[in-house]
Amino acid sequence: MASIFTDLDTGSDQDLFTALSIMTSEAELPSALRNVRSLTFDLMGTCVDWHTSIVHALHSIPQPRSSDPVDPSQLAKDWRAGFFQATFDSFQRGEHNPDMDVVHRQVLDRLLGDRGVGHDVWNDEVRERLVRAWHHQSGELRCSRLA
Repeated sequence: MASIFTDLDTGSDQDLFTALSIMTSEAELPSALRNVRSLTFDLMGTCVDWHTSIVHALHSIPQPRSSDPVDPSQLAKDWRAGFFQATFDSFQRGEHNPDMDVVHRQVLDRLLGDRGVGHDVWNDEVRERLVRAWHHQSGELRCSRLA
């Protein structure tokens, strides 16, 4: 858990452990949560509006000039589906913990190639910025309050 929070730039491990110890004090917890041992959240679309964030990132870069324009909404949907398929395929091959940034980049490169968008149109810098957009999802949280 500490590495997840550290990766999100929330501070030092000591800050994390201090926060967790405060949060787990039974006196501080609502009664409905006192017997709960762990909470997990799916942040790949269940709790955040991933689609709006990725479409916004796609709109923030110059659109390719071609006879067949790129539809940002469809590209975002295809990108997410491709990410999950690539991750599933990786697990099927016995690989564990594929780097999500690497997978997002590989899928993006394939999808752009399929759409005729070369590196001369969207270079490595643009593509990396798009991959990083998956780390900066904003918008309406869609999780219900627990207590």
